[in-house]
Amino acid sequence: MVIYEVNLSVEPEISETYCAWLTEHIEEILELEGFINATWYNIEPESEIAKKQYCIHYSLSDRDALERYFKEDAPRLREDGLKRFAGQFQAHRRILTLGP
Repeated sequence: MVIYEVNLSVEPEISETYCAWLTEHIEEILELEGFINATWYNIEPESEIAKKQYCIHYSLSDRDALERYFKEDAPRLREDGLKRFAGQFQAHRRILTLGP
């Protein structure tokens, strides 16, 4: 199993609209082959003026499924968010696998 983690920082004034879009985005990703489930975490702010922060963990069956996503689907799916919310959020991604 592989965890694909996406960390998001979102401008507070668009957070409601962004979260509505993100819900649909996650559902679309979960329809792709190899994706098992997703868990959405709210990250507690470090200050009152901080951006809204979220962390999504996508569980995938294996690394091949993740590589297929990167090659076949990620560019299109990422572009949708960039078009809708350009300059109003940041995304950082990493891949987690089980230790030794």
